[in-house]
Amino acid sequence: MVKSFLTQHNNETVAKESSVKSEPKDERVPLMMETSLLDEIDGYRIAHKVWSRGEAIRKLVKLGLEKEMPVSAGE
Repeated sequence: MVKSFLTQHNNETVAKESSVKSEPKDERVPLMMETSLLDEIDGYRIAHKVWSRGEAIRKLVKLGLEKEMPVSAGE
């Protein structure tokens, strides 16, 4: 189950999602990227009402993995 509620951040209203039964986010993955890529991630974050940049990156990684490595119906 996912709860959504609105929060004010940088003068823009975005939805914050919290999963009731989610895995703990206890692994750090430091990485460097171009400013232009961060701008695109921030654009995605605002367009999809994602609360944080980290959450937006996690969502984009999951979407990319689902597209590149789809799970077959039998698994």
